[in-house]
Amino acid sequence: VTRNARKIANVPHTLPAAVDVHVRGEVVMPLSVFESKYKDVSPNPRNLAAGALRQKHADGKADASDLVSQAYDAKLPQGDDRHPNSDPVPDMVNDTDLLVWMEDTLGIVPAPWEVHEAATPAQTAHLMDKSTEDWTLKRSEYPYEIDGVVFKLDDLAGREQLGMTGTSYASILLFFLPLFFGTMNRTISPNMAIGFLHDMPVTLRCAVFPSVSYTHLRAH
Repeated sequence: VTRNARKIANVPHTLPAAVDVHVRGEVVMPLSVFESKYKDVSPNPRNLAAGALRQKHADGKADASDLVSQAYDAKLPQGDDRHPNSDPVPDMVNDTDLLVWMEDTLGIVPAPWEVHEAATPAQTAHLMDKSTEDWTLKRSEYPYEIDGVVFKLDDLAGREQLGMTGTSYASILLFFLPLFFGTMNRTISPNMAIGFLHDMPVTLRCAVFPSVSYTHLRAH
């Protein structure tokens, strides 16, 4: 995978700062590339992207250089887990602070994201529902395939407070968009989703990424 990932143009081989950071994201194939080069090879670009990244002998159906990396998160090792020679990283209050730092300091441009704000859980639930509806309507115009909207609590301390459900943060909620074939894959209702936040006043911060679109919930 590493050898193939190095062929992706926007994946840096080195960082401009000596920081210890684990960047997370998705690898996608632009729909324009799929239509011009691969539409007769595979039924969809997602299968091609996965195969191009995992191929062992450069004999797959697609070239990894036709892929694009879309970063959406970064984890900063702490304490003994951090490399002893790495430079310190500024304290981050919000998840979106991390995205801005990643772009400004490391030159890793995150996937496009947008911010929405609400003062109460009820308003937040409405915005979550509206955001999902909006992306259902405009997904066909997006340059990559997307299949859902993910809502994340922006406040990092609040995220720790809400804890985990299994291996995932309770503050990260996924809404699948309707499949292009007209059926629903899976849906979490806004009322059910907002239950994670109980009566906490929140600010909703929406970050939209390819393949899935991400949203942040920020507690005050």
